[in-house]
Amino acid sequence: MTVQGREHRAIRRIALVNTADVGGGAERVASDLFQSYQSLGYEVRFVVGKKRTQNPHVLRLHNTPYRSLWTKGLWYIASHLPWKSNGSVQTLRSLLLVLARPHHWRERRRGHETFDYPATQHLLDVLTWRPDVVHLHNLHGGYFDLRYLPILSRRVPLFITLHDMWMFTGHCAHSFGCERWRTGCGACPDLTIHPPLQRDGTQFNLARKKEIYRRSILHVASPSHWLLDKAKTSVLAAGAHDFRVLPNGVDTTIFRPGSRKEARQQLGLPEDCVIVLSVGNRMRRTRWRDYGMAFSVGKTIAEHEHRRIIMVFLGEDAELERHGNLTIIFERTANVQRMARYYQAADVYLHPALVDNFPLSVLEAMASGTPVVATKVGGIPEQVVNGTTGFLVPPRDVRAAQGAVLRLLQDDGLWHRLSTASATRVLEHFTLAHQTYQYLRWYQEVLDRGGIKGRPL
Repeated sequence: MTVQGREHRAIRRIALVNTADVGGGAERVASDLFQSYQSLGYEVRFVVGKKRTQNPHVLRLHNTPYRSLWTKGLWYIASHLPWKSNGSVQTLRSLLLVLARPHHWRERRRGHETFDYPATQHLLDVLTWRPDVVHLHNLHGGYFDLRYLPILSRRVPLFITLHDMWMFTGHCAHSFGCERWRTGCGACPDLTIHPPLQRDGTQFNLARKKEIYRRSILHVASPSHWLLDKAKTSVLAAGAHDFRVLPNGVDTTIFRPGSRKEARQQLGLPEDCVIVLSVGNRMRRTRWRDYGMAFSVGKTIAEHEHRRIIMVFLGEDAELERHGNLTIIFERTANVQRMARYYQAADVYLHPALVDNFPLSVLEAMASGTPVVATKVGGIPEQVVNGTTGFLVPPRDVRAAQGAVLRLLQDDGLWHRLSTASATRVLEHFTLAHQTYQYLRWYQEVLDRGGIKGRPL
């Protein structure tokens, strides 16, 4: 069989690359695709900077073996110094770490992003077999050398899913409304946004990224139109052969409507209370979420409701808190079955984002038939249909959020209409099976077109 004069080659082997195999939303998306491909019989490897599971098909992109003997020796000495020690020993450890990688130290002092991760050049060797496609996810997080993209993209078709803005900014994962990434960065208004910089080297960083992309052949996707529209007008466009919007999907065999009573019994939660759920990695500390808004909403609801109010924050461990009629529970879990029970147990899912792309947690709540109250930011309006599957409110608007939550708690008919519509919308548009099919079809289209033919190095 031929396509446009080329021999059709079916995809058999897929490599996924991400910062870690367990963690936040990007880790979940990549991990779900990995497991989905495996279930369909594809030969798949998941290459990560930080391996947190024992899965033999998850491989670590380990940079230390490729360091010089000088670097490894000084690291060894520094790691064996006593941690609980006086100031002089701490100073010695810091000095050894600087001497181990002086170039890395100089780059950080200049505000330059560090790409000194030599294992990237051996990515295909780590796999032990040649993949038909390589699918990249988050590349920040201290493990991947972006400078290798031009070479890698000529050895194998290279796909990348954008989970945030880092690929086309001078350092930040999200710019919070700053538009300097469109014009070359520089004079950065906030160097503390993750990943942070010591000094303003954003103009250099963005120019270097643009030159890397100019010599690369990239196939770029985003789950949201919101983020992809930004990417199309960014330096990333210099290397993109095509752009796709491919929404995230959830496993509806796990995240589905269920008995609220049974879910609460399994979780040890009382039946005669109101439960408001919110999911986010390190909710109280992250710049991406407004924990203060969520807390204020909980306190206000507790003043209006005669029933006990329980707010559950999944994503970090902390001691239980009591504030009058309000109880706050914190829990960190990677068990998706337990997460699914929390969605089923909740009356309302509250997502107080300050910025977000296409959060899985919103889709998981909707798939579970739990009405969503979320801030109208990023790609969330592409998930939640305001007034039909949930409510969208302005960011930081506590009054609007508490009003939406109270409407759902006080109107059973409204709650059930939104619950049914939410689960239906996910089944029609946002399943993991659909997401998997869309990516596999895209891989095949690119492979049939020739895959790696493009601009010269």
